[in-house]
Amino acid sequence: MGESVRIGIVGTGFISRHFALSLDWHDGFEVGAVLTRRKELEHPALGRVTRSVDEFLDRCDVVFECSGDPLLHATDVISAAISADTPVVTLNAEFHVTAGSFFAGSGLVSEAEGDQPGSLAALHNEAVEMGFTPLVYGNMKGFLNHDPTPEDMEYWARRQGLSVEMTTSFTDGTKLQIEQALVANGLGATIGQRNLLGPEVTSLAQGAAELSAVARRIGRPISDYVLGGGLGHGVFIVGSHREEHRAALEYFKLGPGPDYLLERPSILVHLEVMKTIKRLLNDGAVLLDNSTDPSVSVAAVAKRDLDPGTKIARPSAASSVGEKPFSSQMNLTTYRSGCSRMSLSRRGSKRAKPSHSTPSKSPRALLCPPGTPSPTDKAPFRTGAPPRREGAIGGPWQRSLPHPGRSANRFPALDRPTECRGRPRGPSDR
Repeated sequence: MGESVRIGIVGTGFISRHFALSLDWHDGFEVGAVLTRRKELEHPALGRVTRSVDEFLDRCDVVFECSGDPLLHATDVISAAISADTPVVTLNAEFHVTAGSFFAGSGLVSEAEGDQPGSLAALHNEAVEMGFTPLVYGNMKGFLNHDPTPEDMEYWARRQGLSVEMTTSFTDGTKLQIEQALVANGLGATIGQRNLLGPEVTSLAQGAAELSAVARRIGRPISDYVLGGGLGHGVFIVGSHREEHRAALEYFKLGPGPDYLLERPSILVHLEVMKTIKRLLNDGAVLLDNSTDPSVSVAAVAKRDLDPGTKIARPSAASSVGEKPFSSQMNLTTYRSGCSRMSLSRRGSKRAKPSHSTPSKSPRALLCPPGTPSPTDKAPFRTGAPPRREGAIGGPWQRSLPHPGRSANRFPALDRPTECRGRPRGPSDR
């Protein structure tokens, strides 16, 4: 038997600790090193902890990035791993949406199965292999509160053993918006409207039917979510199939068609990561990334007036003097972004120059990346669809979606950031 594959884990949080424990039943794999910036920590692989990126890469054959830090830590480590020709698997949708397109195609970097985006990508592969044409890539959400209090987030973070930042992102929709942007870009889909549709439903089938109707009107698959108290912690795809298989699919209990619901009611996060690691090492196949030409992006939306110069702190149990916690100041919203958002290029092309405008005190001010148009700009979205991918639906790229007869309260709106939706309990489901 050959030497074990050494897995280097970036981060020492909830996912890192439980992933390290899961390697016990994977023959031929071991923790090679654990990279952290923390000075004090508890970890199952404590004896293999390092704070040196060079030492870390010398002691691993594949990198598993789960730090939760998209820009500062993850980007530096992944860049170094690519330079060292080391494959990278992530559970970090934030990294992919903010910086991932810069690295797409330059090395083996893939989001992992186990979290919603990777699980949707795996389900997409299965669906397309069976002949389905995806219409909807859906996330199941059981609870949503756009404006949680810092005190509530600290309580739930302690109770669940998570960071305040992570708990907040699950609760207020931050993680949801980022994940569905990654799904849209990685699987060649679009979105039905800015901030997503997110119908509140009593059954998954109801939400699937509503979203598939939107996808058919647009003429392209959409990335979105449904909200309901009885839903599982999972993902789903709505797809169509050829007419000659309709009778067989109805016999298989998928209904009369023409659209069919394929679901994974549970995703098991760290327990599923090894599937992607093994696939990447054996086949060199990237499961999901943000693509080199993303068409959907995410912007921060202020919930209340912010004075010029206000410093927004990362969520924590105690913010520094003069800082305002992000959870009480910002929401994230997903929108179609037109051309490549940050003009990222590995070939020296000119980057877009930042546009400097007078800071807005509007509670709905949109904070976008430098050099990118605001989602409220009146310039039209691009008129050409991105390159067609396997399983994508042909049809025109539409800049707006008609909403005939829609109730004003049926879908979440950007002007109702304090709305709490879903079953009345804590943010224990992601």
